[in-house]
Amino acid sequence: MASFGAAHELWPHLSPESMPAIITEFCDNVLSELRRRADNQQWTALDMRRVCHMVTPALLLRGFGMPDADGQDPRMILILQLCHS
Repeated sequence: MASFGAAHELWPHLSPESMPAIITEFCDNVLSELRRRADNQQWTALDMRRVCHMVTPALLLRGFGMPDADGQDPRMILILQLCHS
C-alpha cells in the first residue's frame, strides 16, 4: 500500500476514503459477479484479475470468492501481488 503514496498514511484507519479507487472498484466488480452467480445458482469459485499500472512496479489485483446460497453474504479474498516482468 505504500506504493500508493498519500493513501498509505490513511491505510491504518481502513476507511473507504483511504483505499485507492482502483481497489474499491475491483472489489465492487468481484462482489457484483459473486452476487450474479448466486442469483443464477452458479456455486463455482471465482478468480478475477486486474493489473494496476498506477504504481511502479505494477500490481496484480486478484479477487477470489465464493457466492453463498442467499446471495447476500458472498466471501472474497483480495490479494495484491507485484507484477514481475
